[in-house]
Amino acid sequence: MGFKTKILPVIILLSAAVVVSGCKTVLNLKYEPMPNPGNRLASVSPLKIKLLDFEDKREKAAEPDVIGKKAKKSGGKKADVFSEQPCTEIIKEAIRTELARNGHQIVDNNEDIAIKGEIKECWVTLDPNLDQWDVLSRMDIHLEVINSSTGKSTQLGPYHGGDGEVTFDYPMDAILERALDAALGKLIKHVSSDVYLESALKGK
Repeated sequence: MGFKTKILPVIILLSAAVVVSGCKTVLNLKYEPMPNPGNRLASVSPLKIKLLDFEDKREKAAEPDVIGKKAKKSGGKKADVFSEQPCTEIIKEAIRTELARNGHQIVDNNEDIAIKGEIKECWVTLDPNLDQWDVLSRMDIHLEVINSSTGKSTQLGPYHGGDGEVTFDYPMDAILERALDAALGKLIKHVSSDVYLESALKGK
């Protein structure tokens, strides 16, 4: 077998890999704080807060970086939608940002308060509907606040965030990204305006 004959299957495999990887939808989610006149976090005296694990408790996803499904133009099985980071890290980082921008210090030890979380939903769908495409996103979480001085644990939530968009052209990935970013912003807005979270942070 000549060199050209040997190298041809390798070229075919590499070309197929490029095509497959090029079709993969990978989103880069970003937390953008939303206007929130009902924010309660700034009303709490500055605390040292340790963020513990945020666990992925979603029912839909078998992999941490799978955050949705989208229909194909040709129909058939829906394709996975991926994120550059696991949703647990995305939401945890958003909460870290929101706490810090409201005057609290995020620490690794000697904390006043520890917070852990469970992600129940972090998902986007793209589906055809007659002559349009529907994009829907949803985020749901629960939190647990632990007071280090008293040992008191407070279960909070669920907190929700969601968004939707309709388009008459096959949506680009940027639309899926925008829907999830909006859901994340609304989720954190729900968290930061919760009077029960405010009470837990104050040790009540």
